[in-house]
Amino acid sequence: MDGTLESDLEHLLHESINRVWNERDAGLRRQALAELYAADATLYEPDGVAIGPEAIANRVQELHAILGPVARLEYAGPILHHHGVAIGRWRVGPAGAPLATGTDVVHLHDNVVSRMYVFIDVPPGDAAA
Repeated sequence: MDGTLESDLEHLLHESINRVWNERDAGLRRQALAELYAADATLYEPDGVAIGPEAIANRVQELHAILGPVARLEYAGPILHHHGVAIGRWRVGPAGAPLATGTDVVHLHDNVVSRMYVFIDVPPGDAAA
C-alpha cells in the first residue's frame, strides 16, 4: 500500500476519534460525520447497530451521557491497516484512568468510514469461567 495512503487512513481514524467520538458539540460532530463517514455508514456495537450518520451521532451522544464530560477516547498504540480495513486499540476515560478498553475494526470505502465494528474488552474477573 502506498505510504501516503497509509498515512491518510491513520489520519482519518484519528480525525474520527477526535472530531466525532470526542466532540461534545452536536453540530460540529454532525459536520465531521458528513465529512468522514459514508452516507450509509454502519456502526456495529455489542448491544446494537446504528445505520447512517444521524444514528451514529445519536449513539455518540448516548455514550457521552454515560461516560461523563471528562472522558475521552484515544487510540492506544499504532493503527494497523491494509486493503481498506483498519484496526485500532482504544481506551476511554479520564486521562490516566481508563474506564474501558477495546478494539475498532473499520472498513473504509472511498476514503471514508463505511463500517465500524466495536469490540469492548471484558474486565478481568468478569470473564465466564
